[in-house]
Amino acid sequence: MSITHSSDAYAKKTETKQSRVSTEQSVRPLNKKQQVHLAKKEMVKKIIRNYNDIIVKVSITYKIPKAMIAGIIAKESGGDANIVSPKDARGLTQTRAIVDGVVGMNCNSFEPKCSIEKGAAYLNYLRKIQGEENMPKILLAYNRGPQGAKNCDCNPDNDSYVNEVKNYSKIALDVLNEIEKRSIIEKIEKVETVKTVQVVKNIEKSSKEKETTITTTTKRSTKTTIKKFIELH
Repeated sequence: MSITHSSDAYAKKTETKQSRVSTEQSVRPLNKKQQVHLAKKEMVKKIIRNYNDIIVKVSITYKIPKAMIAGIIAKESGGDANIVSPKDARGLTQTRAIVDGVVGMNCNSFEPKCSIEKGAAYLNYLRKIQGEENMPKILLAYNRGPQGAKNCDCNPDNDSYVNEVKNYSKIALDVLNEIEKRSIIEKIEKVETVKTVQVVKNIEKSSKEKETTITTTTKRSTKTTIKKFIELH
């Protein structure tokens, strides 16, 4: 066997092996950590898909990041608008009756719009108490109440609730960015489609105009030829 044929055979064998390894890696089952992350992401996607319009409006009204509102919903209720906790916290953002008085809202917490707005209004209230930039303390107070957070001999940055909300918020931010990118791509594709259609129309129009010009010129030429023929005979 020649060196060339041998090299080709080896290369083909190596390529096949690499392809098999790549295929095995692509179908390799996710580990537990990856499965948990994927499940969380799917839940956040569902929350944003169902309530994004409300989240956007409330985010603008109370100047609370959209991702944080989605993160609170994910942690508090998992997107279940009808859930009730043992402490009688209700709805998507799991607010209790005491919060109604604090934020001046007395609507039905089982209604998504009401619950999301209450949650954002309460976060805004806590922000004024805890400090504009101290988000860990704000989240700690959301979970334990202002007094509970004040009496807590703990570091908010190490609190499990705070870190879970931050994690959900990060996932929500990724999902929102993906949606925005898709929206931009769709808009660009739409513009390109419109441009393409216009170009085709312009080409067709130009083609018809040329065809008309050629036809007119041909008719004139034919008439001239006939006239000359008659004159000669």
